[in-house]
Amino acid sequence: MTIHSYDGNGTRKIEIFPGRNIEINNDYVRISLPPLSPVLSSAVLNGGYCQVSEILNLKVDQNYHGLKYNFSEPDDYLEEYARERGWGNPVTGMMTAAWMTSFRAFRRTECGANVAAIVTAGVSNAKRAGEPAEYRSLEAKPEKAGTVNIITLTDAVLSPAAMAEAIIVITEAKAAVFQDLNITNPLTGVPATGTGTDSVAIAAGTHGLENKYCGKHTLLGEMLAETLITALTASIKAWIVHRRQE
Repeated sequence: MTIHSYDGNGTRKIEIFPGRNIEINNDYVRISLPPLSPVLSSAVLNGGYCQVSEILNLKVDQNYHGLKYNFSEPDDYLEEYARERGWGNPVTGMMTAAWMTSFRAFRRTECGANVAAIVTAGVSNAKRAGEPAEYRSLEAKPEKAGTVNIITLTDAVLSPAAMAEAIIVITEAKAAVFQDLNITNPLTGVPATGTGTDSVAIAAGTHGLENKYCGKHTLLGEMLAETLITALTASIKAWIVHRRQE
């Protein structure tokens, strides 16, 4: 079992499986996909359901103590960042304040299908779903403190409904990892289910028989959950070690 990691030195390139390539350094995780792959995500740039050729997870500075006030809109900043580097268009983009040394990626292959999970994680703003929100306005934009960003890939073709089901399975798997590692809200002490600023994306294949189901009773659902649990567990443990060394 190989869990890919990043030690913070230079740029590392990984072919996670054929046609899906990862480039990782201290500034970003960039994932190259077959042109116009279907992606469903909660990303700030080209989120929702769309077809893209790249997924970007960009490292940004945390706004400590609210000392910075003038920000570009996140989607504009991500789009400009990708455009300046000549990366494939369109791009799905998300942001994180987590250390890129928390990067972990894990792949599983079964019955001719590949599934991979790519994760960066910080849990300093861990929260339990349903706790009172700190931001009491519908227009509020929470800071990217911590953040678990999850990108899952498969070369299996998924219907839009199956992609939505995959998001459910991935989110449940994330909550299971938080439970297994006893991650709690640092302010209230209650068991956390994620952080307050998590993002998730699922990128599916473009050729082959369409899969209409991706729940916990299906092999694809099992593969998505298992790869995510493996990658995220390793990522959070790396974040904890880094935090203790600061």
